[in-house]
Amino acid sequence: MGEVRRLHNCLVIDGDFASELWATLRDKEGSLSSERLSEMIALKMYDQDCGFSSTVLDSIGGSETSDEIISQWAAPIRQRLKEAEQSNG
Repeated sequence: MGEVRRLHNCLVIDGDFASELWATLRDKEGSLSSERLSEMIALKMYDQDCGFSSTVLDSIGGSETSDEIISQWAAPIRQRLKEAEQSNG
C-alpha cells in the first residue's frame, strides 16, 4: 500500500480497487462482494479524512434514518478501531 495522504473530503483509490469496484458495479462479476467493497470504501474514506457526503445522505435511505445509514457506513471503521485497541492492549 502506498502512503496515505489526507485530502480532506476527497478519496484516492488505486487501480486494482477501482477496477474491482467498476467490475462489481457493472456486472456484479468482480472478485469482491458489494458488501466487502462498501467496507473497503468506508475504511479508505476514514484513512483519507473523507466524510460521508451530506448531499448523498439526504437523497438515500428510504425507510432508513440518516443515523442508521451513517452507522452502517461507520461499522468497519469502528471494527478496525476496536481491533487496534485490543492489539495495543
